Amino acid sequence: ENLQTGRRARPPRRRLETFVANRPNRARIEPARTLEDPPPPTGTRDRIPPRRPRNRVTTRLMAPPSFADQAPAIVHENLQHMVGERVRVVFFDDPTSSDEKLDGRLGEVMAVGSVERCAEAIESGTLVDIDVRLDDDAAHAEGEPVTRKFPARCLIHAEHRHGEPGAETVTPEDARDLLAAALEDHNLRHHHDAEDEIQRPGLAARRRDARECLESTPGPAGFICACEGGPFNRADVTWAGPNKACVEALQRLTERGCVGDGIVRFHRFGDGVCGFPPLNGPRTHHACSGCDRPVPLNAGSAAVALPCRHLFCAECVATAQVPPHGFAYRCPECEQPLPHSSEFETDRADGMRNVARHFGCVYDGREVVRARYREWIANGRCECCQATYSESGLGVWVDCSDGTGDVEADRGDFHPEMEYDTRYTAKDLQRRFETDPGEFMRGVTIRRRF
Repeated sequence: ENLQTGRRARPPRRRLETFVANRPNRARIEPARTLEDPPPPTGTRDRIPPRRPRNRVTTRLMAPPSFADQAPAIVHENLQHMVGERVRVVFFDDPTSSDEKLDGRLGEVMAVGSVERCAEAIESGTLVDIDVRLDDDAAHAEGEPVTRKFPARCLIHAEHRHGEPGAETVTPEDARDLLAAALEDHNLRHHHDAEDEIQRPGLAARRRDARECLESTPGPAGFICACEGGPFNRADVTWAGPNKACVEALQRLTERGCVGDGIVRFHRFGDGVCGFPPLNGPRTHHACSGCDRPVPLNAGSAAVALPCRHLFCAECVATAQVPPHGFAYRCPECEQPLPHSSEFETDRADGMRNVARHFGCVYDGREVVRARYREWIANGRCECCQATYSESGLGVWVDCSDGTGDVEADRGDFHPEMEYDTRYTAKDLQRRFETDPGEFMRGVTIRRRF
């Protein structure tokens, strides 16, 4: 037949046919036919069988982990920074119990809960325990050191000023005006932000309390509530919010205890602010905590307000004793460590002068108190906690002189000898401070931010 058609005879095919079933890890391999194999049955053609569907490797784009999935690791990472820190116990004792009193005792953080323990605490709405070895226990322990468990909100830094409430500094009229302005600021920023209400369910309650306070006859002068880091009821310690992995719930697990008396009073929110002297003293000036000389209310850079709420004249701070190399700068009055960076300092003797420059009162005191009221609405912290935790970071507004507006930054990112409210050109940065202008080629101005 091939000779008649003129076609060249085609030799028998040798092939390996592999068929993969539509099931994972299942394969059927058929051996190749050889010349000795019997021919296919009559009526069939020696053709390749029809293709069967093959398993295909598909790449699925994994969704990024949700905030709830990352929450245990976030809590653990924040608590891990406490390991090795010297702490003081606050608001842990039950006043109705006759058990051993632990408030005020000092110790060292030895360990924090694991990520799994943090996940369990978030799921159950309880607090994460931190292992602390108290000094007295370490002195009397034999063998393994004895540790006790405390939540983070019952611990503060051992050298922070504590237990002293803020002085009464804000008049009822100023408190009413500034609280109303702070509430308006917060409504403008968060009125249409539904996500903020979900992440911070306690915020709505504080906004309601602020409105009721303004509508009441006593006004802000008669308002009193508990600070978020203050005493808490162990019988009702579980988190009752709608979302157990929200921002407010995680803050409750990681934030430190209150450094004041655990109470919020609006007429104390001007403590340590230049321009708001104590109500029981002369209303025309402050008294320097170092030399007791009068400090004018609008002293500006001639006054220094430190995070411990002590107010000095700039001379007392600039001439204070310089700590040895490697030790933190401290308040001349209470010796609380100051969050002051010495990264750019070439002469250690200039350190306290730079501290006076950094914490100079180049601000409007009313704006500071207004910002504290606004921060209370957001986080529920008293004036002592805000001064110690929030304001100690020395945030600044940065104007790059390029028309883009002010941006937020940390004071430690700039040379310590740079003054507030002074415009520096690129040449000033290069010649006076020996720093690369970088993105400030058109100049830069820094201002205090609250």
